[in-house]
Amino acid sequence: MVKSLGPVSQQRTTTIFSPAKINLFLAITGRRSDGYHDLVSVVTPLDFGDHLMAEAGTRPPDAESNSAWDAIIRKCRVDDSNLILKAAEAFAVATGWAEPVAFQLEKCIPVGAGLGGGSSNATAALLALNQLSGANLGRAELAALAAGVGSDCPLFLEDRPVSCVAGVSGSNCCPRRRRAGCADGECWSSNRALE
Repeated sequence: MVKSLGPVSQQRTTTIFSPAKINLFLAITGRRSDGYHDLVSVVTPLDFGDHLMAEAGTRPPDAESNSAWDAIIRKCRVDDSNLILKAAEAFAVATGWAEPVAFQLEKCIPVGAGLGGGSSNATAALLALNQLSGANLGRAELAALAAGVGSDCPLFLEDRPVSCVAGVSGSNCCPRRRRAGCADGECWSSNRALE
């Protein structure tokens, strides 16, 4: 997906909150041949998390990278396993925007704790790049990019609980919407994502 850019954003820096998440419900329903699991889950973001700062047109001091995406990231690897850099590369490929960006991550989510920190950080990077570039990608385009970076990444585009069914063909996630006065059974039975 290549998107032509509208007017280039004049914004040079941004800070994005990158929330942790918890599984309110998780059922593993099978194991796939690729080593992943089929599952059904309800996930919600927390008010606790990291902060990702991004500055366009900046390279870290003494940068030796040939990439358009340089990073200053504390407490994180700066290699191919870093989902922030993977998200930045996916954004550059999708939009054609390749201005250098320096990232600085204020890390509060424990690494490897199952709280979605890396996936949340990657999604925060996509949101920051969307702002800085002026690309104005819509929610569906950002979700597609996020899904290509990591299966949990699209969850962090929502600020409310999300229900997911993950299987051989990928994930089907949608926001949980609850009307005032809606009984639990009625809300669950009206949720088509779990069918």
